[in-house]
Amino acid sequence: MLTHGEDYAFVRPSLVREKIRRLELMVGAKRRQGRRNPVRVFATSEQHRLEKELAAQAELAYRRLMADWNAQKRKGAGAAPGRASSAARQGTAPHPAL
Repeated sequence: MLTHGEDYAFVRPSLVREKIRRLELMVGAKRRQGRRNPVRVFATSEQHRLEKELAAQAELAYRRLMADWNAQKRKGAGAAPGRASSAARQGTAPHPAL
């Protein structure tokens, strides 16, 4: 995330909106009493529940991915011993599979 400048893949949007709004208020932003926001800042309990379910599904998928990856690694699926050093010296990287 930090080295590539990417956002967190499993972010919960309502929590981020709430955190940003609280920070805005702490540094002196105007309160919006009596006016509606263009976007709902504080999520309903139903939205929080749905986001938690989505995060749990993403966590399960990540755990499965890591378990499969570790199983592949234990099987010894990789570059042949003589090819590993030459592959590292190539000038261009191979195209990503995805």
